[in-house]
Amino acid sequence: MNKFQQIELVRPGKFNKLSLVENSLNSLAADHLRIKVQFSGLNFADVMMRLGLYPDAPPAPFCPGYEISGEVIEIGKNIKGLQLGDFVMAGMHFGGYSSICDAPAWQVRKIPAHWKSDKAAAMIVSGLTCDLAFGELARVRNSDRIMIDCASGALGALSIQYLLQLGVKEIIGLTSRESKMDIIRERGARPMLLKEWYESSEKVDVVLNSRGGESLHRDRSMLNPLGRLVAIGASHMVKKGRLSFTNVIKEFLKIKKVSPIDLMNENHGIFGLNVLKLFQQPKVLTKSLDNLSGGKFSLNPHIDKVFSPHQIEEALDYLGAGRSCGKVLIDWRKI
Repeated sequence: MNKFQQIELVRPGKFNKLSLVENSLNSLAADHLRIKVQFSGLNFADVMMRLGLYPDAPPAPFCPGYEISGEVIEIGKNIKGLQLGDFVMAGMHFGGYSSICDAPAWQVRKIPAHWKSDKAAAMIVSGLTCDLAFGELARVRNSDRIMIDCASGALGALSIQYLLQLGVKEIIGLTSRESKMDIIRERGARPMLLKEWYESSEKVDVVLNSRGGESLHRDRSMLNPLGRLVAIGASHMVKKGRLSFTNVIKEFLKIKKVSPIDLMNENHGIFGLNVLKLFQQPKVLTKSLDNLSGGKFSLNPHIDKVFSPHQIEEALDYLGAGRSCGKVLIDWRKI
């Protein structure tokens, strides 16, 4: 097997284009495993880079993708603990939209026996975000009141599970769509529309903010003393899955500088988290990867919809438009 297929982002921006191409395999590095991919996970960061809004994306053409699951088909000479035929999940620093992926061993974990391959591909980015945002940065306690602004999506579903397993009793889940209120309620959080949230007098201890822009300052105003806000994205720059120059300009203009003096006076903490950049930091991610695969948490990702590689543009449109209520995957077995 000397050839593999992957999806390349040929031209990011307003007139973006994605293509399914065939490439040749290189020799395998000694500390890497070669994985025949079954599923690749889609993330909102992929939507942003498709629109040219992701500053860390490599020059086009390149292959996006940050999480995969599949079968080990080749092992580097320095690898121990994994063998041919093992089913694994792996985080990728780009390149995950591929039928075959090479990954360094530290980013790979064997899939627990009770998991299926699709669930494993849905776990890495959302699971790491939960563990790092709530466990490492915000240091959540079971007495905290938490607000999640992306409660109806894949990250929201795992976040609610994670917090409930920490013993958190009060979780507010926001959505912009009334049709998603029941989904959030069923997941174990109290649903609230975005408009209702900002018209309320609610106060919380921890906020997970994925929208960025002005919402960062509005959410911070809802924090109790010693409250913590973790910023993980800027989804407000996208409208219905498409690049919105109006939204980009409006959000940049509305972002205010935060003074350390203000934070001291208000006794607040603001954290920023970009899990994707940490795939080059083994010491940081190893503990959280072990938490996800080693049974510390019993998380069950919700799969919303699965597309074939030929449907990648449709899949990213679906995710970017906010239509999903869980993880969106590419199934490479449908190639």
